[in-house]
Amino acid sequence: MSLWGRKPFLAVRILGTDGYYPAFSVRSATHRYHATERLVWTAVVQQPLPEDWETSETPTLIPEEIRLLAALALSEGDPWHGGVPTVTLGSRRWEEDIDAIDLDSNAGEARIQAALIKLQQDFQANPRFEVNDFGSEGDALDVLESFDANDELLLAGVANLHAGTRLMGPRIHELEAASLCLFVSIGAALELIRLHLNESRGSMSVTFILKETFCLTTSRRCMNTEPSRHTLQVVLASIGQLR
Repeated sequence: MSLWGRKPFLAVRILGTDGYYPAFSVRSATHRYHATERLVWTAVVQQPLPEDWETSETPTLIPEEIRLLAALALSEGDPWHGGVPTVTLGSRRWEEDIDAIDLDSNAGEARIQAALIKLQQDFQANPRFEVNDFGSEGDALDVLESFDANDELLLAGVANLHAGTRLMGPRIHELEAASLCLFVSIGAALELIRLHLNESRGSMSVTFILKETFCLTTSRRCMNTEPSRHTLQVVLASIGQLR
Protein backbone atom coordinates (compact mmCIF):
# COMPACT_ATOMS: atom_id res chain seq x y z
CA MET A 1 0.00 0.00 0.00
CA SER A 2 1.51 3.33 -0.99
CA LEU A 3 1.98 5.85 1.80
CA TRP A 4 1.29 8.54 -0.81
CA GLY A 5 -2.04 7.05 -1.91
CA ARG A 6 -5.28 8.99 -2.09
CA LYS A 7 -7.00 6.99 0.66
CA PRO A 8 -6.22 6.18 4.28
CA PHE A 9 -5.64 2.51 5.04
CA LEU A 10 -5.98 0.10 7.93
CA ALA A 11 -2.76 -1.58 9.08
CA VAL A 12 -2.89 -4.61 11.40
CA ARG A 13 0.08 -6.50 12.79
CA ILE A 14 0.73 -9.35 15.24
CA LEU A 15 3.67 -8.50 17.48
CA GLY A 16 6.60 -10.81 18.28
CA THR A 17 6.64 -13.57 20.88
CA ASP A 18 10.05 -12.37 22.15
CA GLY A 19 8.61 -9.06 23.38
CA TYR A 20 7.62 -7.99 26.89
CA TYR A 21 4.20 -6.35 26.74
CA PRO A 22 1.94 -4.24 29.01
CA ALA A 23 -1.31 -5.97 29.91
CA PHE A 24 -3.55 -2.92 29.38
CA SER A 25 -5.36 -2.19 26.12
CA VAL A 26 -5.41 0.95 23.98
CA ARG A 27 -8.69 1.77 22.27
CA SER A 28 -9.35 4.80 20.10
CA ALA A 29 -10.85 5.57 16.72
CA THR A 30 -7.45 5.37 15.00
CA HIS A 31 -5.26 3.18 17.27
CA ARG A 32 -5.81 -0.21 18.90
CA TYR A 33 -3.57 -2.43 21.02
CA HIS A 34 -4.59 -5.65 22.73
CA ALA A 35 -2.41 -8.12 24.64
CA THR A 36 -3.05 -11.60 26.03
CA GLU A 37 -0.76 -14.59 26.52
CA ARG A 38 -2.19 -16.07 23.30
CA LEU A 39 -2.01 -13.02 21.03
CA VAL A 40 -0.67 -9.45 21.02
CA TRP A 41 -1.66 -7.17 18.15
CA THR A 42 -1.85 -3.57 16.98
CA ALA A 43 -4.08 -1.80 14.48
CA VAL A 44 -3.79 1.75 13.19
CA VAL A 45 -5.33 3.98 10.56
CA GLN A 46 -2.62 5.55 8.40
CA GLN A 47 -3.39 8.73 6.47
CA PRO A 48 -1.59 9.42 3.15
CA LEU A 49 1.72 11.23 3.55
CA PRO A 50 2.62 14.59 1.95
CA GLU A 51 4.42 14.29 -1.38
CA ASP A 52 7.63 15.87 -0.05
CA TRP A 53 8.24 13.22 2.62
CA GLU A 54 11.42 11.23 2.16
CA THR A 55 10.80 7.64 3.27
CA SER A 56 10.79 4.17 1.80
CA GLU A 57 7.73 3.13 -0.18
CA THR A 58 7.36 0.06 2.10
CA PRO A 59 9.04 0.95 5.41
CA THR A 60 9.27 -1.56 8.26
CA LEU A 61 7.10 0.71 10.39
CA ILE A 62 4.68 3.33 9.13
CA PRO A 63 4.27 6.64 11.04
CA GLU A 64 1.14 5.70 12.98
CA GLU A 65 2.70 2.37 14.00
CA ILE A 66 5.77 4.25 15.27
CA ARG A 67 3.49 6.55 17.24
CA LEU A 68 1.57 3.67 18.86
CA LEU A 69 4.66 1.55 19.62
CA ALA A 70 6.35 4.59 21.19
CA ALA A 71 3.31 5.03 23.46
CA LEU A 72 3.58 1.39 24.56
CA ALA A 73 7.34 1.47 25.07
CA LEU A 74 7.18 4.67 27.14
CA SER A 75 4.07 3.78 29.16
CA GLU A 76 5.97 2.84 32.32
CA GLY A 77 6.59 5.94 34.44
CA ASP A 78 9.25 4.26 36.59
CA PRO A 79 11.24 1.93 34.26
CA TRP A 80 14.13 1.62 36.72
CA HIS A 81 11.87 -0.32 39.10
CA GLY A 82 8.85 -1.29 37.02
CA GLY A 83 10.69 -2.60 33.96
CA VAL A 84 10.74 -1.44 30.35
CA PRO A 85 8.18 -2.70 27.82
CA THR A 86 9.87 -4.35 24.84
CA VAL A 87 7.97 -4.33 21.55
CA THR A 88 9.06 -6.69 18.77
CA LEU A 89 7.57 -7.56 15.38
CA GLY A 90 5.96 -10.89 14.58
CA SER A 91 3.82 -11.05 11.46
CA ARG A 92 3.89 -9.03 8.29
CA ARG A 93 1.67 -5.94 8.21
CA TRP A 94 -1.84 -6.44 6.82
CA GLU A 95 -3.02 -3.41 4.87
CA GLU A 96 -6.46 -2.59 3.53
CA ASP A 97 -7.87 0.59 1.96
CA ILE A 98 -10.67 2.18 3.94
CA ASP A 99 -12.98 5.13 3.40
CA ALA A 100 -13.87 5.94 6.99
CA ILE A 101 -13.81 3.65 10.00
CA ASP A 102 -13.75 3.89 13.79
CA LEU A 103 -11.46 1.16 15.11
CA ASP A 104 -13.28 1.25 18.45
CA SER A 105 -16.65 0.45 16.83
CA ASN A 106 -18.19 -2.95 16.11
CA ALA A 107 -17.40 -2.49 12.41
CA GLY A 108 -13.79 -1.60 13.19
CA GLU A 109 -13.43 -4.62 15.48
CA ALA A 110 -14.80 -6.89 12.75
CA ARG A 111 -12.29 -5.58 10.19
CA ILE A 112 -9.42 -6.07 12.63
CA GLN A 113 -10.47 -9.62 13.54
CA ALA A 114 -10.79 -10.56 9.85
CA ALA A 115 -7.24 -9.31 9.24
CA LEU A 116 -5.92 -11.19 12.30
CA ILE A 117 -7.40 -14.46 11.02
CA LYS A 118 -5.45 -14.06 7.78
CA LEU A 119 -2.23 -13.08 9.59
CA GLN A 120 -2.45 -16.05 11.93
CA GLN A 121 -2.41 -18.41 8.96
CA ASP A 122 1.24 -17.45 8.38
CA PHE A 123 2.14 -17.20 12.07
CA GLN A 124 3.53 -19.92 14.31
CA ALA A 125 1.04 -22.31 15.88
CA ASN A 126 -0.01 -21.77 19.52
CA PRO A 127 2.22 -18.77 20.24
CA ARG A 128 2.91 -17.66 23.82
CA PHE A 129 3.42 -14.00 24.69
CA GLU A 130 4.91 -12.49 27.84
CA VAL A 131 2.42 -10.01 29.23
CA ASN A 132 2.88 -8.23 32.54
CA ASP A 133 1.07 -5.67 34.67
CA PHE A 134 3.26 -2.63 34.16
CA GLY A 135 2.81 0.72 32.49
CA SER A 136 -0.62 2.31 32.32
CA GLU A 137 -3.19 3.03 29.66
CA GLY A 138 -3.37 6.66 30.80
CA ASP A 139 0.35 7.22 30.37
CA ALA A 140 0.31 5.47 27.00
CA LEU A 141 -2.54 7.68 25.81
CA ASP A 142 -0.68 10.79 27.04
CA VAL A 143 2.35 9.85 24.91
CA LEU A 144 0.13 8.90 21.96
CA GLU A 145 -1.67 12.24 22.03
CA SER A 146 1.53 14.29 22.45
CA PHE A 147 3.43 12.50 19.68
CA ASP A 148 3.51 14.61 16.52
CA ALA A 149 3.21 12.07 13.70
CA ASN A 150 4.09 14.81 11.18
CA ASP A 151 7.52 15.42 12.75
CA GLU A 152 9.91 13.47 10.51
CA LEU A 153 12.88 13.96 12.84
CA LEU A 154 10.94 12.60 15.81
CA LEU A 155 9.68 9.65 13.76
CA ALA A 156 13.21 8.79 12.61
CA GLY A 157 14.60 8.97 16.14
CA VAL A 158 11.88 6.87 17.78
CA ALA A 159 11.73 4.33 14.91
CA ASN A 160 15.48 3.74 15.20
CA LEU A 161 15.22 3.48 18.98
CA HIS A 162 12.60 0.76 18.50
CA ALA A 163 14.69 -0.97 15.82
CA GLY A 164 17.76 -0.97 18.05
CA THR A 165 15.82 -2.56 20.91
CA ARG A 166 14.36 -5.18 18.57
CA LEU A 167 17.74 -6.02 17.01
CA MET A 168 19.31 -6.55 20.44
CA GLY A 169 16.69 -9.16 21.34
CA PRO A 170 17.56 -12.87 21.62
CA ARG A 171 15.73 -13.83 18.43
CA ILE A 172 17.77 -11.53 16.16
CA HIS A 173 20.75 -10.41 18.30
CA GLU A 174 22.46 -8.26 15.68
CA LEU A 175 24.42 -5.97 17.99
CA GLU A 176 26.30 -4.10 15.26
CA ALA A 177 23.10 -3.22 13.40
CA ALA A 178 21.44 -2.32 16.71
CA SER A 179 24.26 0.07 17.63
CA LEU A 180 23.88 1.90 14.32
CA CYS A 181 20.13 2.34 14.93
CA LEU A 182 20.74 3.64 18.44
CA PHE A 183 23.40 6.02 17.12
CA VAL A 184 20.86 7.47 14.66
CA SER A 185 18.25 7.70 17.43
CA ILE A 186 20.57 9.59 19.75
CA GLY A 187 21.62 11.87 16.89
CA ALA A 188 17.97 12.73 16.21
CA ALA A 189 17.39 13.42 19.91
CA LEU A 190 20.43 15.70 20.12
CA GLU A 191 19.24 17.60 17.06
CA LEU A 192 15.85 18.14 18.71
CA ILE A 193 17.68 19.38 21.80
CA ARG A 194 19.72 21.78 19.65
CA LEU A 195 16.57 23.14 18.00
CA HIS A 196 14.89 23.56 21.37
CA LEU A 197 17.89 25.37 22.89
CA ASN A 198 18.25 27.60 19.83
CA GLU A 199 14.63 28.64 20.22
CA SER A 200 14.77 29.15 23.99
CA ARG A 201 18.13 31.00 23.95
CA GLY A 202 17.57 32.94 20.77
CA SER A 203 20.89 31.70 19.45
CA MET A 204 21.87 29.65 16.41
CA SER A 205 25.01 28.26 18.08
CA VAL A 206 24.72 25.81 20.98
CA THR A 207 27.81 24.07 22.37
CA PHE A 208 28.00 20.29 22.77
CA ILE A 209 28.54 20.66 26.53
CA LEU A 210 25.32 22.64 26.88
CA LYS A 211 23.40 20.02 24.89
CA GLU A 212 24.88 17.17 26.93
CA THR A 213 24.08 18.88 30.24
CA PHE A 214 20.52 19.58 29.13
CA CYS A 215 20.13 15.97 27.96
CA LEU A 216 21.35 14.50 31.27
CA THR A 217 19.28 16.71 33.56
CA THR A 218 16.08 16.56 31.53
CA SER A 219 16.20 12.82 30.82
CA ARG A 220 16.68 12.08 34.51
CA ARG A 221 13.78 14.38 35.37
CA CYS A 222 11.59 12.61 32.82
CA MET A 223 12.49 9.24 34.30
CA ASN A 224 11.27 10.32 37.75
CA THR A 225 8.05 12.14 36.82
CA GLU A 226 4.91 11.38 34.91
CA PRO A 227 5.35 11.05 31.11
CA SER A 228 5.57 14.40 29.32
CA ARG A 229 3.01 15.90 26.97
CA HIS A 230 5.69 17.55 24.84
CA THR A 231 7.42 16.09 21.82
CA LEU A 232 10.92 16.97 23.03
CA GLN A 233 10.46 15.33 26.41
CA VAL A 234 9.15 12.14 24.79
CA VAL A 235 12.47 11.79 22.97
CA LEU A 236 14.44 12.67 26.09
CA ALA A 237 12.63 9.96 28.00
CA SER A 238 13.87 7.57 25.30
CA ILE A 239 17.42 8.75 25.85
CA GLY A 240 16.97 8.17 29.57
CA GLN A 241 16.27 4.49 28.86
CA LEU A 242 19.46 4.20 26.79
CA ARG A 243 21.87 5.86 29.18
